[in-house]
Amino acid sequence: MAEAEDASAAGMGNHMYLMQSESGELALPSTADAKRYIYYRIWIVMIDRLSLFSQKVIRLKPIFYGLACISLLVLGYVIFFVSGARQDVYIIPCLMALLWSSFSVFLLSTFPYVPSKPGKEIGFFKRLKLRFIRGFYHIVSLLFVMMSGTLIWLTMRLLTIWLADY
Repeated sequence: MAEAEDASAAGMGNHMYLMQSESGELALPSTADAKRYIYYRIWIVMIDRLSLFSQKVIRLKPIFYGLACISLLVLGYVIFFVSGARQDVYIIPCLMALLWSSFSVFLLSTFPYVPSKPGKEIGFFKRLKLRFIRGFYHIVSLLFVMMSGTLIWLTMRLLTIWLADY
């Protein structure tokens, strides 16, 4: 029990869980178990946090639509109507603005509508339906995390190329 108090004093108290060993003693979990538990908790609350965030900033959706349209128009104009290397400086920033604004529109169009966790007061089939819907949102959130990582990597690469060339 003193180990649990030491872990609590070290700042790990409320987020850690105690495991019962074979002898019946309570002990701190191994590092791998603790990481698995933390990743599980992050995964469970991720769609709720994304939903809350997107509900708070949904007013910015028209701005992102406008930025995407302007970026697409400027990108098309530079590619199809303007010739010369002097105007090519706008291609990479317009492409990045288009990608990020489209990504933001995807976030704001998808996650405000996540249903809340089903309670015990509703019927079994209704709870099952809500769990399937939330499972779909978990899959979409995994796609969202992968897309955001890819977009961050792509942004760094494109910025490196753009700063080196111009």
